[in-house]
Amino acid sequence: MQLVVRLYGGAIDWREEQGGALSNMRDQCTSCGACVSFATIATIEARHRIATGTHLELSEAELFHCNGGSCEDGWGLASGMVAAHSGVSLLAAAPWIDAPKCSGAPSAIKVTSYFALTDDYDRKKALQMGPLVGGMSVYEDFSTYVSGVYRHVAGVLLGQHAICIVGYDDDKGAWICRNSWGAGWGQHGYFHIAYGECDLNSEPFYSCETAVV
Repeated sequence: MQLVVRLYGGAIDWREEQGGALSNMRDQCTSCGACVSFATIATIEARHRIATGTHLELSEAELFHCNGGSCEDGWGLASGMVAAHSGVSLLAAAPWIDAPKCSGAPSAIKVTSYFALTDDYDRKKALQMGPLVGGMSVYEDFSTYVSGVYRHVAGVLLGQHAICIVGYDDDKGAWICRNSWGAGWGQHGYFHIAYGECDLNSEPFYSCETAVV
């Protein structure tokens, strides 16, 4: 794939690039803290599709429940990438259920390498090749987001949340992100968040490379 550099004063949105690189929106269910698995799977699916042209829907359940994920305690931001080194199963073989379960479904692809990105220039450069995993602080007013560029203005901190960053828009001063709360939330499951908002820049973003098992 040819790198199209649009690092500053530009924008990229993988919902639109190459006819759309993202799978259908999914819902992690509020009773299980599996957001890292959902953000990781969305990133892996998109980057594999962009690199190879092959669209695979992969299993958040198998990645999470077979690799020590806890609905109560959640997962560290890089845990999904670490687990995906061992392989990721197809969604059809192990669909998401809101309860811990590892089915032992065979792997279809794996993450061969992943990279932590801490500088915005490097993050935007990496976004030219596909979406990334990131983490943010979630406040009460985030749940009522509908459209526009989100900035925290009201409500207490609820916790930490993993998301998939699918692009950026310098004119709006915002990252473009995919949530995992279903298509009925936000902009059909997506949102814009202002640069530097909600501690999004305080943790690394993660990119990855994949291969067929």
